Amino acid sequence: EFAGNIPGSVGGAVVGNAGAYGRAVGDALVAVEVLMEGETVTLSPAELDLGYRTSAFKRRAADGESARLGAATVLRASFMLTPGSRSELRAAMARDAELRRAKHPLECSSCGSYFKNPSPERPAAFYIQETGLKGLRQGRAEVSTRHANFLIALPGASAADILSLASEVKRRVRDHCGVQLQEEVVCLGFDDPPGYTCGASL
Repeated sequence: EFAGNIPGSVGGAVVGNAGAYGRAVGDALVAVEVLMEGETVTLSPAELDLGYRTSAFKRRAADGESARLGAATVLRASFMLTPGSRSELRAAMARDAELRRAKHPLECSSCGSYFKNPSPERPAAFYIQETGLKGLRQGRAEVSTRHANFLIALPGASAADILSLASEVKRRVRDHCGVQLQEEVVCLGFDDPPGYTCGASL
């Protein structure tokens, strides 16, 4: 039920090991069928190098099996679920949906949470807010005033505006807090997105 209100596809959820509230897709994953180098292959979770919001599919590996997985396409995934009360599960999903509506600017265009949380105790939004960046704009992109880890695309915003804002947020958080934020989103169509890093550190 933790994944009931996470937008996206099953394939994308596996690639990013999507999750919420301390749980992730990998916790229930049994097997993944992928198209890799023209062949259909079934892989176990142990072969996917799953981590916080990442997997071997997502990592930009230089060589080896992980590099092959980086070019793979997820076709199908199998999960082991735990039986429960339908009414209780629906109630839990409804509470989650209400919490998201209260905390997140769902009425605005965004990628959702833009940066990975450096730690459970201190999420990315904490550092962004601590640095005083709510409402910061670059072009037509803005750091949400409701949830600091949402970068909002205002009418007329471009991808370049979002990337420029993300780069500025990372720079200021690093200078103010000594924390290097890492993108949770994946940039497509850019040879070298400005300020994009694949690793986070404190």
